[in-house]
Amino acid sequence: MFIRSKFVEHFLEVFVSWATIDSDTLGEFKLEKSADDVYVLQNGIYRFDRMWKKRGIGKLGSRTIEHLDTVEKDGNLYQVMKVLRVNRLRTAILTDSINQIGKFKTVERLVNLNADRKRLWFEELVDVNDGKMIDSMHISMNYFINN
Repeated sequence: MFIRSKFVEHFLEVFVSWATIDSDTLGEFKLEKSADDVYVLQNGIYRFDRMWKKRGIGKLGSRTIEHLDTVEKDGNLYQVMKVLRVNRLRTAILTDSINQIGKFKTVERLVNLNADRKRLWFEELVDVNDGKMIDSMHISMNYFINN
């Protein structure tokens, strides 16, 4: 015999609302993107249907950059960025780059495929196109606190 309690009814109501992923109600889930090919490398670096996300304007160290593109070459991943802050006179003199004063640069930065250190990965990535599914598990901070 199954007895319905208010707790069970509330749980079912919450579960059904949680399972709905196309809601316009504030605080509920809404499906914004979907794709047949999804590749998540690390926070903010992912692709949907072979198109890498462009991150917009951000910081790279102390420099403000605009993320122009993400390019795959020989299994590696590169971010093409435009540095939005030009060299100052003092920096140009110290680095012997006086001809770069007032010029914006486009730089290509190699993305570390194994930079995600918040999880314990069972293998390291070598190539973004190798087709492997590498599993991981969370790292429990309680382990480090108690020991």
